[in-house]
Amino acid sequence: MVCRAGTVVVARTAAELGVLEEFAAERGTEQVRLLDRAGTARLFPPAGGPGSDIVGGAHLPLDLRVDPRAAIPALADRLTARGVEFVWNTRVGAVSEGVVHAACGDLTATAIVHATGHDIDRLFPVIAEENEVRRCRLQMLEVAPPGDIRIAPAVLTGYSMLRYGVLAATASAAAVRREITDRAPETLDAVMNLMFTQRPDGSVVLGDTHHYARTHPPFDEEEIARLVLREGARLFATGELSVRRRWRWIYADSPHTDFLVAAPAPGIRVVSVTSGIGTTTALGLAPAVVDQLV
Repeated sequence: MVCRAGTVVVARTAAELGVLEEFAAERGTEQVRLLDRAGTARLFPPAGGPGSDIVGGAHLPLDLRVDPRAAIPALADRLTARGVEFVWNTRVGAVSEGVVHAACGDLTATAIVHATGHDIDRLFPVIAEENEVRRCRLQMLEVAPPGDIRIAPAVLTGYSMLRYGVLAATASAAAVRREITDRAPETLDAVMNLMFTQRPDGSVVLGDTHHYARTHPPFDEEEIARLVLREGARLFATGELSVRRRWRWIYADSPHTDFLVAAPAPGIRVVSVTSGIGTTTALGLAPAVVDQLV
């Protein structure tokens, strides 16, 4: 369920390598280990192939990865065993001080946390409006591993250097943006973050792109999927990738904060990670919120 192989960030230009060098100088070798091409290939074998343009990379050894398909039910089972009661298959219609008004009846509590991701506006439209909360739609793909390769760490790319604040804040990131703008501006229009992880069955979860709106149409755009597959094939230095599954994901986004925590009434917190880092930060945010209430 837990993978401790860390993350590899690959660099395909001197500018991208510059971002990683700045990051390593800031964080130190315990968190960031710079790699040459051969070192990158030991963790990401396609980097050593004749068609690869990867020049180096960085290993982030402290990163952990869990399989959500196994982790989420396991967490529920563990909490149930410790006396936590879950009320499944019910709908909450309103929240007021000390009471959650649900389809199964009113549930009373001294502390209430409303954490429904992008659906803040369903019950707390004023808070959503104040923070300009919108929905971000991702398009992702599951593809067959080229040549049945096995890759233990997660893999990020130069696109990720523009996406994640700690990398985007480096001086070299501006040059990375210029390079991608010159080479493939359409990928920036799609707000691409080229990255992947490999599932235990070998399938590669490849993504992603971002589109922002209050509400989204029910259609996925094949041209966007084509861009991800094209850039994914370039990363793997291979021919056409074979798609096994396609899906979308929706999360909350706000231009004002990455972590929305509001208190509309005593004993109530409205909480959402309003950026694409919810799955990696939720277990750190949760105790901070609970500490305010208990």
